Amino acid sequence: MSIPELLSWFKKDLKSQIAQQTSILYLSFLASIILNFATGILNTRVLGAEGYGVFAFFTTFTTFTLIFFRFGFFNSGSLLLAECRDCEKQKEIIGALTLISFIIGVCYSIFSFIMGFYIDQIFNTVSDLSWIFHFFSFIFTVLPFQLLIPAIGQGTNKIGKMSLFNVLPRIFYLVAAFLLWNIISVEPSHYILLNVASIGLSAVVILKLYEPRFRNLRDNINALIHKNKIYGLQAYIGTIVTQVSYQSSNIIIPMLFNTTDLGYFTLSNTLTNPMVALSRSASTSLFKGFVDMKYIPRRIFYYNLIWLFSISLTLILLGQFIVPFLFGTEFLPVVPFILPMAFASIFQGLYQPLIFFLNSKGLGKELRNAGILAAIIYFAANISLIMIFGVIGAALAALASTSSSFMINLYIYKNYQNKNKKDKN
Repeated sequence: MSIPELLSWFKKDLKSQIAQQTSILYLSFLASIILNFATGILNTRVLGAEGYGVFAFFTTFTTFTLIFFRFGFFNSGSLLLAECRDCEKQKEIIGALTLISFIIGVCYSIFSFIMGFYIDQIFNTVSDLSWIFHFFSFIFTVLPFQLLIPAIGQGTNKIGKMSLFNVLPRIFYLVAAFLLWNIISVEPSHYILLNVASIGLSAVVILKLYEPRFRNLRDNINALIHKNKIYGLQAYIGTIVTQVSYQSSNIIIPMLFNTTDLGYFTLSNTLTNPMVALSRSASTSLFKGFVDMKYIPRRIFYYNLIWLFSISLTLILLGQFIVPFLFGTEFLPVVPFILPMAFASIFQGLYQPLIFFLNSKGLGKELRNAGILAAIIYFAANISLIMIFGVIGAALAALASTSSSFMINLYIYKNYQNKNKKDKN
């Protein structure tokens, strides 16, 4: 494709629904970053270092453990919705998916209650969290719904509602947390419960907009279970292995070095995340359309590549000025991480359309195998490169992982294309 042709297509695509949805989703992501920053300031000032540590531990703990409670149903529900063309049927599937999410939420609530007996001893928490897990575990039922809403938005291609969910819980929390601060003497438990309540309230509001219908529940639940057996469960296994391996650097760095070095690595990741977010937003908007496509339009790869390289180049050239401007001069040690993390993010951004396309085709086993292989590479690279090069080795391991993930997913995509060609012949 020549440059004039690419520019011509770009002008047309810029006015398309996909471009509008991508913009909305990406802007909601940026808005959530700003709101997170605001809530971080409020939380640290109100709770102090020790209290904020308890709050941060709770959010980290629930975010990580929820990975294991997906059970593949959110992937399966999203694909089933994308394949469905009947709006009323979609609402019935959303109703069945809502019921399954509630059951998963009850399971997570029971898990949280049981964890209440051990959490303080296992993690040496400075505050007594066990009573929160015991007495308020029932409201943790709403936490899996933060996985449900994006799955519905992606499957139905109703990106606006999905984007609203990116910011609504944070707005509810920020307003309520500020009011609570001026009314009572705030403890970490207050803000923890408020955070969960904000997620639950937002989920109810957005679900209402999606208009779930609780008709033909048996048939729709059976359809979800069937889809989960042939696709969702396989993708779930790959997700678990991948996510666990990606957390390994957060454990290895403090063990071998210190939490300050972990902070530098985390900040470099924070700087490069927004560039990948646009690739992910575009791929999310394209997901439903991918179901009917036989291949990814070549110009999608070109747009993605130009975006990723331009932002990476900006970060590499101006990183030494951006870091002290945003975080202060004491965080200048973050700058050396930018180069490898920028290239890691390029590859991560490049495989977003591939992953979403392969998911739209229900290639669960292939994605499971890809996830396991990428996880093994990342874990092995993390240990070896961190021990050889120090903390910068974590960034090099991220580069090794994302580049290998790109090549693995590209290989699966090419195989899918070749199989389609053979089937035609």
